[in-house]
Amino acid sequence: MQACSSTRHLKENEQLLTKVKIKYEGPSVLKEELYTISKQKPNRKILGLFRFYLGIYNLYYHKEESKIRNNIGEPPVVYDSSLVPLSADLMHKYLNNRGYYKNKVETSSFLKRKKAKIEYHIKAGPEFKIKSLASEVTDLNIQNIYQSKISKSELKKGAPFDLELLEKERKRIEKDLKNNGYYKFNKEFIQFKVDTFMLSNQAAVKTVILNRPNSEDSTKSKEHKVYVIDKVYVRSNYSQQRIEKLKTDTIMLDSISFIETDEDQIRKSVLTSLINIRPGDIFQQSKQELTYRNLAGLRNFSFVSITYDQDFESSGNGLVAYIDLNPRKQMSYTIQSEGTNNGGNLGVNGNIGFQNINTFKGAEILNVRLSAGVEAQQILTKENEEQAINGLLPFNTFEFGPEVSLEIPRFLLPFKANNISQKGSPRTTFNASYNLQNRPDYVRSVSKTYISYAWNETPTKTHIIQPLDLSLIKLDPSIAFKNVLENIRNPFLKNSYTDNLILASKYSFIVNTQNENKLKNHIYFRMNAESAGNFAAFLNKNFDASNSEVGRRELLGIKYAQYARLDADLRYYDNFKTNKLVYRLYGGVGIPYRNSLAMPFEKSFYAGGANGIRAWQARQLGPGNLPDSSTAAVDQIGNMKLETNVEFRFGITKIFEGAMFVDAGNIWNLNQKDSRKETQFEVNKLWRGTAIGVGVGLRLNFTFFIFRFDIAAPIKDPAESNPESIRAQWRKSNLNFGIGYPF
Repeated sequence: MQACSSTRHLKENEQLLTKVKIKYEGPSVLKEELYTISKQKPNRKILGLFRFYLGIYNLYYHKEESKIRNNIGEPPVVYDSSLVPLSADLMHKYLNNRGYYKNKVETSSFLKRKKAKIEYHIKAGPEFKIKSLASEVTDLNIQNIYQSKISKSELKKGAPFDLELLEKERKRIEKDLKNNGYYKFNKEFIQFKVDTFMLSNQAAVKTVILNRPNSEDSTKSKEHKVYVIDKVYVRSNYSQQRIEKLKTDTIMLDSISFIETDEDQIRKSVLTSLINIRPGDIFQQSKQELTYRNLAGLRNFSFVSITYDQDFESSGNGLVAYIDLNPRKQMSYTIQSEGTNNGGNLGVNGNIGFQNINTFKGAEILNVRLSAGVEAQQILTKENEEQAINGLLPFNTFEFGPEVSLEIPRFLLPFKANNISQKGSPRTTFNASYNLQNRPDYVRSVSKTYISYAWNETPTKTHIIQPLDLSLIKLDPSIAFKNVLENIRNPFLKNSYTDNLILASKYSFIVNTQNENKLKNHIYFRMNAESAGNFAAFLNKNFDASNSEVGRRELLGIKYAQYARLDADLRYYDNFKTNKLVYRLYGGVGIPYRNSLAMPFEKSFYAGGANGIRAWQARQLGPGNLPDSSTAAVDQIGNMKLETNVEFRFGITKIFEGAMFVDAGNIWNLNQKDSRKETQFEVNKLWRGTAIGVGVGLRLNFTFFIFRFDIAAPIKDPAESNPESIRAQWRKSNLNFGIGYPF
């Protein structure tokens, strides 16, 4: 017991800090922040139970050069009595800053043998509110700007008197003034005069905007200057070491001066369309930020900088703007080999790639890729399983395919669109690909081409429109697999495994609030809406005289699919210092109509796999309450999917991470001609058809990629005779290997 003790390496007069407890009366949102203020915190625990890092440190205590001790281990936190009152004072000041001026902070320390515990007894007291607002601005021009933006003020009557709000208000005023020409104005010229009324717990706030000091007479002040852009220079091959060697010749285009070099690459007209700073305009910080985002968004430059010098040839308020750019290498080649995970099916893939980031001198990005690989797919028929034994086991599937894409940093439309703003970083993408998949059960080829238009509404909101998305799917089933489909005698399944021509349009909307602050909670939301077949039906009706019967109309000799599809993925990331709790909700439905009895296989939903309900293999769950033995020879798909996941992620070492998770959901058929009643979605039978799995995971986080191992077991199986029973089925545990997080 002594050998395993966490305190065995402490000195005689030292105690191990085992607990810091906050006994708090006040708003719960502040409790965690108060804990972080404590100058001492106990050694970290895994799952709140084990001091793993301290144990590693003690295990290698006598090995000072041990990398395990130094990289993974954590030395014991020795109780320091002098830090307790210091922490209490910081907590008191923090609550003052948040508007709780009557707070009380008391401390207690408990020492027993070689261990210590600290308790902070905190009463926040009443929250002070803003009673009144006033302003004091001697510069009339600034006063007018301030009053015109007062509706956006962070300060409101009755709002909490919080110093964080005051700081936000200073930044808001500074930004407003810098967007109105006040280049040298900063938030240090903004002060707040506050009177607090202790009896009524209120505060009167006056915003004061000071003039700039007068260097000639310290007793007087001067009004702030409005600065004007006199000249704009672009140095497109700039570096601090080579700037003096650049030619001094300049070319002017759209009032912007380009310093000529022998290595200019991107057309100047492309750059001018992205630069929002122009001579004659007053200085505006928003235009500077927009110009920076536009140029950095090209991905053609390793360095983008915008600086200003005062133009001494002007009357004293002129600025010269310098936009300095360093280009990246234009062309690159890559050869990659990687492990793949497609819905839980493992494989090995290799590809050769070529990229040109300035293909036509307009920052167009051309990507050409040729890939090939082998994969372990489920074999659907016994005959083919026997034939595959002598093949590439465990790899039984071969894939091959080229892909070409061209991304243009503007909208390329069939009509003139010169007035479209570059503010949202608009881009047009052309893509064409071919994929050949040779499985023991069938050979499938997918030819695909699409055009997409994408732009950013805000830094967190993105829109993508694909007016044309054309896919041609050809399927050549083996004789054994044809027999399987015939024996099932289900028109729904037969229609899922047929040739298809898909002529679709698609719209996607993405919200991602994640930023550089990894501790801040954020959300991710993506919604996709897709419709296919209507234009093909129009062409079929007006130009193709070889129409077949309704339900089997063809275009160019191939049946075309008609459907509408909608899906949405919502994720919430609750971040802690070393842990993360992730919630995910996914839902989707596809409705076939007119020329389609069922959704195409590629557009249907499936359940299970490494990124879904991990207690089941991909395409082996559902639809609905379908028994496991029913139609087990085919992949299980449906036209409706509901899924929810909760995953707790925690750090173990700098590389290793752990996870615990619960997955629930299933796929169903909705308004789709499937004769199997168990697969149909009914609201009152939602619980019966819901599958639930639980599991744990281990991840290796190398920053640029993540290896993931998850093992999960079903605790509610809708395919059982009693689909509502809940019981752990550890013998049916499913091991998943993944690359990257599941969501």
